[in-house]
Amino acid sequence: MPDMNDMGSHIREKFTPFFNFNSFNPKLGFNNWINQRKWWEGDNICVTREELEDDEVNGISGDLNMNIAMQMSRCEEKYDEYFCEYAVFVDGQRKSYKTTYSCCRGFKIDENKICKEFDIRPVEESMASLNGADFLSFLSEESLLGDLKNSTIFLPDNDAIDRFRKEVESAMIPDENNNYMYSVDDGLLNRRKRNVGLVISQEVAMRDMLLGHVSDKIFNINDVSNDEMIATKAGTNIRMSVYNTYPKKTVLANCAIVTSKDHHTETSTIHVVDRIIKPATKTLGEILEEDSQFQTFVSLLDESDLESLRSSNGSFTVFAPSESAFQELDELWKAKLAVGQACSGHILSTHILPTVVCSGVITGKVQVTNNVDERLELRRDENGKIYVEDREIIFSDIVGKNGVIHVISSLILPKSAQTVTQEIKQRNGQKFLDLMKKANMIEKLDEMKDFTLLMPSAKAMNEMDAAIIDRLDDDPDQLKDILLHHILPKSNIKNKVSRRTSVQESMAGINHHINHNSISCARLESRSCGKVCKGSIMEVDRLLVPPGSSILQLLESSSEHSTFLSLLHKTKLSEEIQDGHFTVFAPTNSAFESMPDNLRSRVLNGNHDELRRVLQLHIIPDIVCCSSAPSSGMFPLTSITRGHRSLAGHTVMMTRSYEGHVQANGIPVDRCDTTALNGLLHTVNKVILPRHMQQPMRRVNLWDPFSIGY
Repeated sequence: MPDMNDMGSHIREKFTPFFNFNSFNPKLGFNNWINQRKWWEGDNICVTREELEDDEVNGISGDLNMNIAMQMSRCEEKYDEYFCEYAVFVDGQRKSYKTTYSCCRGFKIDENKICKEFDIRPVEESMASLNGADFLSFLSEESLLGDLKNSTIFLPDNDAIDRFRKEVESAMIPDENNNYMYSVDDGLLNRRKRNVGLVISQEVAMRDMLLGHVSDKIFNINDVSNDEMIATKAGTNIRMSVYNTYPKKTVLANCAIVTSKDHHTETSTIHVVDRIIKPATKTLGEILEEDSQFQTFVSLLDESDLESLRSSNGSFTVFAPSESAFQELDELWKAKLAVGQACSGHILSTHILPTVVCSGVITGKVQVTNNVDERLELRRDENGKIYVEDREIIFSDIVGKNGVIHVISSLILPKSAQTVTQEIKQRNGQKFLDLMKKANMIEKLDEMKDFTLLMPSAKAMNEMDAAIIDRLDDDPDQLKDILLHHILPKSNIKNKVSRRTSVQESMAGINHHINHNSISCARLESRSCGKVCKGSIMEVDRLLVPPGSSILQLLESSSEHSTFLSLLHKTKLSEEIQDGHFTVFAPTNSAFESMPDNLRSRVLNGNHDELRRVLQLHIIPDIVCCSSAPSSGMFPLTSITRGHRSLAGHTVMMTRSYEGHVQANGIPVDRCDTTALNGLLHTVNKVILPRHMQQPMRRVNLWDPFSIGY
């Protein structure tokens, strides 16, 4: 079988162009296009072939009984490597292989995708030239230079070593009781005075820390992926974090920024980092639980959050408030948190991110999403200080097996942790709040864990007839039913609103029909949707009164729709609209009476099928509110319509005139949005007719527009 890589050059050799491309200007690129070779087909390329331990290669299938066959599975190009995996079947036995093309040692791919020779030196000499002499001396003192062969080294430069020394010294400041706050290896635990030199030069601790910078795996930075774990010779793992920052990616190793990458030596590869990589030996949960400075934070965390932080799996960032942060709260907040009120679990979950965010990647302002699907703003000021939601990060990058901890100066108290009462007051909804209190509904909402409150806007409540509110005050049962109809047993319903109609049962046990950014034809004020403690709140433009009748029952109770109702029974359409949800444009009796005699006789007394089609044109198998009719725009002569298919198969075009009047196929809708248990009823003053039954429009003589007779 021919080599797939040679086939391209074979084709180029046999290809005879119609034009002499060499005559073109080289800047146009024609010559390069015809004679182009892939970089792995060029000079100074080394090829390695290895047998894979796993017999399976993605994409390969074949008959194990065949004598011999080969099928290429996949080829992939990386920054400085090209490889192909394939399988070979010999006498029914299958083996998998991988062929890798890369620059030979001593050569490195440059920006032009050419393997260029570079100065390759011993690993110790390379480390010294990369400003890593101090770290190299540590390794020499611990007799670890032999561990540098055939490995990848994360090299802290001399500046990083100096900062580490100062960090240790500054962390050992005694208090009045001669206790020392030591933050290098034990978080923020108070420790008795000890010799700083002994701490950083203990044989086991120092050895593990140094070997924690060295991996048996040789790799370039472009080969690593976000959250990839790199095993070290100390038996710990380094978490690689890759951020798609502009203009180039930022890569960190246990939150140490890789400042210079891919320095090849005779036996190893070196990546320079900006700090000492501290070994991660504990999970975030273990770090928090063992540190007395986080005692209150841990005690208030939900068990599910704490269990996730204890697990070695996953990637998290925790903004952990210390004990002093809780002490700074006012007495009311302290009391509420102590008894589990004020959404304490929600508040603390706000402090956890489902991904790793190291301080080194924060430049300017950054937005991140936390565990409760809310955005937090991180920013770095001109002095280098980092803040989350304007809370200063006083200690950053405590790395654990499953993420990182940043200690913050005070609690993050999100707006979504407000109670329903607080949120309604902020929205100027005192009238609605008074109704809720009269029906004792505030306490019921406080007990719910997942709900959406549909709150009539302040404008809607102010425009309500005072007599209606007085009637509700006199009938507490009806008031409670109406208010329960404003509560949905599900939070974040706004995310599910779409053009298609969905049905959601309210706490009153009656369905809401939801579509086109409306709920039971009450328009959702999309900019006024937000979260409250344990739920959501959404503003609507009216008070939602639960319907008590079906569409047919509404027609039966209306004397002005008796003709339309009798025709529905006559054609048996009344039976078809009992199940499902529908919108019915109901012509009044006068609408039928105003029809021309011949047309009325044809519709009412003519062909039964034709009558049925006329009536079907008035029924849409969906919820179509008047609020969904598009406005005609800023100018009187413009017209924008939205079509809805009726049961007759014809489209009913909804539009809103310049003056704001809603029309269906050009017929004014007299009364909009009479809600029913199974849909809507709109009253129209004319019968909607199919096009072939409509009277043609009279042609206007432009020279005699008023038919004077000129």
